Amino acid sequence: MKGYLFLLVTLLTSTVVSQVVNIPDPNFKSALIGLGVDTNGDNQIQTSEAAAFTDPLYVPVNNISDMTGIEAFVNITEIQCGTNQITQLDLSNNLLLEELKCGSNDITSLILGSNPNLRRIELFANPISDIDLGQLPNLEYFGAMVTGFTELDVSLNPMLEFLDLSNSPITAVDVSNNPQLKYLNCAATGITSIDVSNNPLLELLFVSLTNVSTLNVSGNTALKLIGVRGLGLNTLDLSNNTNLEYIDLRDNLFTEFDFSIFPNLVGLRVRNNLITQLDLSANNILCHFLADSHVLEYINVRNGSNPLFFASPGDCTVEFSVGTGIFSFNPAFSAAFSDNLEYICVDDVVYAQQNFTEVPPGVVFIENCELSVEDNLQAAIRLVPNPTRDRFTVSSVTSIRSLVIRNAIGQQMVSRFFDSSEVSMDISELSTGLYFVEVTTQTGAGVHRLLKE
Repeated sequence: MKGYLFLLVTLLTSTVVSQVVNIPDPNFKSALIGLGVDTNGDNQIQTSEAAAFTDPLYVPVNNISDMTGIEAFVNITEIQCGTNQITQLDLSNNLLLEELKCGSNDITSLILGSNPNLRRIELFANPISDIDLGQLPNLEYFGAMVTGFTELDVSLNPMLEFLDLSNSPITAVDVSNNPQLKYLNCAATGITSIDVSNNPLLELLFVSLTNVSTLNVSGNTALKLIGVRGLGLNTLDLSNNTNLEYIDLRDNLFTEFDFSIFPNLVGLRVRNNLITQLDLSANNILCHFLADSHVLEYINVRNGSNPLFFASPGDCTVEFSVGTGIFSFNPAFSAAFSDNLEYICVDDVVYAQQNFTEVPPGVVFIENCELSVEDNLQAAIRLVPNPTRDRFTVSSVTSIRSLVIRNAIGQQMVSRFFDSSEVSMDISELSTGLYFVEVTTQTGAGVHRLLKE
């Protein structure tokens, strides 16, 4: 009888021990207990407790390096394990999983198995270079920026809407079997070509800083954002993409571009191109504009909405239906390094004097955009030296009729009338700082920025 009782106790003890989930990483175990998984308070995780847990498994920033034991959590639908030191992750037993967010780890191996419920995977900033997505037919979101992928097969993910591989060494990606794709970011990768002809719903496309030399987006009429920075392009047909709200053409070889066809344009970046004249008079909701270029001579932003360039941070946004839902950037007008820029046609010269500060010192603000750039250049007014200390000279090819100097807040400091093509002004009594010189000639008027040292 005693032997029978001993055997029974041994078997019961063995059964209890076998019910404890093996969790070798003490930080992972502590995080799980902190989530309330240990319902009986024995400082252990029983298999029954793990199976009963259905809340999001939220364990970011816990110095976790090993998530062994996760296989017992068979009923969880969401895992967040970002910013740890995890190197391997086997989720083949978590068949109800819908979302996985494990960015900023050291993951090199991720096993997912067959999971028809998994819709979202975030793996940004992990060295992982290989993954099998072939058993995830309902995957909608795959974010893997700053990873080690050199290739990726998404051909068996027909529901994919979001794909971000930016800043990864991937050299090619085939999205021809992803008709639902709306967001594709391959910026700063090694890709040499991209075919988006089978992605009619595409809203965002970034291929900046890649080796792509040609791009056809004629079938992507839903595009809202496009980035082609640094591709060396001199032509890009966007005539079918009139819904564009943000365009990044920086560091290319464009000599001209018609932006009047984009009535919804909010953000435009055209720095470092060969464009000499920019006409943005039709873009009356434009609020973010970067155009520094050594060949740019003339900008027309007389569109009735100049204050949008100086609105509050966050007021400049594009909304799209995937990912975060919002692409946001600060209002701005910048052409400070366009050293050949002569004229900017604006809504209000006085307003421009006080607000358009990211422009070259010698730029002239005008309100009459009807004159051509050539006409303006022929009637050019020169202020030298600029900056100055005591005196400066104003010269014009036509007779100067009047000159007004205002300070940075618009107060009139000097007013003179003339009838000469060259006049000299003594400003020794003015304080150091920025001034605006309004010059009226026989052919028109303009405003120059003048810096007194």
